[in-house]
Amino acid sequence: MRLIKKIFIDLLFKINEEKALKFISALGNDHLDRGNFKAGIFYFDNLVVYNPKKIEYRYKRGTCYYHLSEYQLALSDYNKCLKILAFNSKIKKDVYYFARGLVYFKIRKYEDAMKDFDICFEKYQHLEALIHKGMCKANLNKLDEALIDYNKAEDLGADSSVLFNQRGLALFKLKMLDKALLDVNTSITKYGSDFSKLYNRGLIHFKNEDWTLALSDFESVLGLCPNHTNALIHKKDILKRI
Repeated sequence: MRLIKKIFIDLLFKINEEKALKFISALGNDHLDRGNFKAGIFYFDNLVVYNPKKIEYRYKRGTCYYHLSEYQLALSDYNKCLKILAFNSKIKKDVYYFARGLVYFKIRKYEDAMKDFDICFEKYQHLEALIHKGMCKANLNKLDEALIDYNKAEDLGADSSVLFNQRGLALFKLKMLDKALLDVNTSITKYGSDFSKLYNRGLIHFKNEDWTLALSDFESVLGLCPNHTNALIHKKDILKRI
């Protein structure tokens, strides 16, 4: 099937290159938007071949790779984008630095990630980058420094699920349980719950020895993610206590 598609694409380019680029780009974008990342890569691959200096195609292919956890391939595309843009001062580069920073974060190269997030924030006031810089510091166990970044982001107007959930987790690790609970609850109330937030709140309730509330959260986590080992361990521990 891929061979047939490739032959069709090559034929389109021979007939009318400009229309072929628009048509194939639309197909790639559609697959990317719908989460069909492997299919998206196929179309962006062809676009990169025909127009290797068009950073949009590399960036979107990198995004597909990122969502498939193909981090080295994503990193290669983002690096190429930034290399192409190196001497172009007219185009904002924060989206590319932020994307590369996310890859570094995923592969636990936190120092490299922080460099990219720093560029995003210092040059472009990218508040999500400042939050992610704090997350890097938290993962390096620099919790007090992480809180400084989270608080600064909020002071500058950041208002996101990630901010409240991650700051709540840092506060929990620093044993500031009341503030931690407030942040995680804010994240859930304003932006909806997921298994990560519910698990974090369950940990806070567990530490506070609020067994009923902790049990409820861990059971909710297991309802969403039945193989969540730590939630199951905590649930069994609570059942022994009550």
